[in-house]
Amino acid sequence: MLLALMAAENAAISIAKMHTPGAGHLPLNNKKISLHQLDTAYDALIQESRLNIVKAEQAVVNYLAEDNNQLATLAEIPELIRQVAGSLRFLALPSLANMFIQLASFIQKHLLAERALDEQMLSHIADVLMSVDYRLEGFEHNRPVNKRSLDVGQHSLSLLLAA
Repeated sequence: MLLALMAAENAAISIAKMHTPGAGHLPLNNKKISLHQLDTAYDALIQESRLNIVKAEQAVVNYLAEDNNQLATLAEIPELIRQVAGSLRFLALPSLANMFIQLASFIQKHLLAERALDEQMLSHIADVLMSVDYRLEGFEHNRPVNKRSLDVGQHSLSLLLAA
C-alpha cells in the first residue's frame, strides 16, 4: 500500500516538474525512493553548497581588504571548494565538479608555494565561484540557467590554469 502511494506521489511530482518551464531535473537512480524526500535532500545539499561558495567568496573579499594580503585568509577555500565539488557530483553535474576540483588544486598549489594571488587571479577565481553558484541558484529556484555563465567560469578557469 505504501509503495503504491509513493509511486502515485512520485508520478504527481514528475508531472508537475515536466510542466514547470525551466525546472531543473535531477537524476532519479532508484524509482523506489520518494521523490519528495529526494528533492528535500537535493535542496539541502544545494543550500549547503551555496553557503560554502559564499564562505569562499567572503574569504576572497577579506583577502583583498587586508593591507598585507595574508595567504592564511585563503586557507579554507580549497576545502570548501572540494566539499562543493562532491555535492556537484552527487547532483550529477560532473563538469562543474571538475571545474571546482581544478580550482581547488590551483589555489592549494599557490598556498603551499606561498605565492600571493594578484587581483586578476582573484577575479578569475570569483568568476568560477559565481558561475557555479548561479547554476545552483537555478536549481534552487527551478529556473533555467543561461549556459553563457558556465562558459565564463570555464574561460576564467582556463586563464588561471594557463598562468
